[in-house]
Amino acid sequence: MPNSTYRRNHPLAVIITLAVLGTTACDSSDGGPAPAPVVATTAAAGATGPDATTRKLEGIYRWTLTDEDALAHGTPNDQTQTALEHDFPSTMTVTLRNGTWSMEQTTSSDLYGGTYGATADRITFNWPAEHSVLLFTYAFDGGKLTLRAMEPMDAGDRFVWSTNPWTRIG
Repeated sequence: MPNSTYRRNHPLAVIITLAVLGTTACDSSDGGPAPAPVVATTAAAGATGPDATTRKLEGIYRWTLTDEDALAHGTPNDQTQTALEHDFPSTMTVTLRNGTWSMEQTTSSDLYGGTYGATADRITFNWPAEHSVLLFTYAFDGGKLTLRAMEPMDAGDRFVWSTNPWTRIG
């Protein structure tokens, strides 16, 4: 992942960013408009915290990407001999708390982060340092969070974020 630092945006800025992206994005499957990005409704109403759906996902999650994952799902850069020797296995730890997310990985000293919001079946991660918004459908059983990327999405982000389920560890 590129170098970045943890930054936290004001909820209104997130809503504006997501609204703009939602009006210009296209769904790669049929060329039509993509589903509207997800934001916590309490942020839109000016409340100070995330809504109940976003809060239910709060916790610390962990998953590992292996050489086998890189070969099966990674980008061509992930599949080079150098990457396989130096970048994998790589364990990601994500903290979801109060509508914000942070990510650490064992193969980097960087800390990534932003804000997130969720509905019953979709979760959106706003990543300001990368000028990116990542949209997923998800399944959550209380212990595992499984993400499925919604296109269009960068292949590297899809690989890292949704190849393996996230296990809640805290």
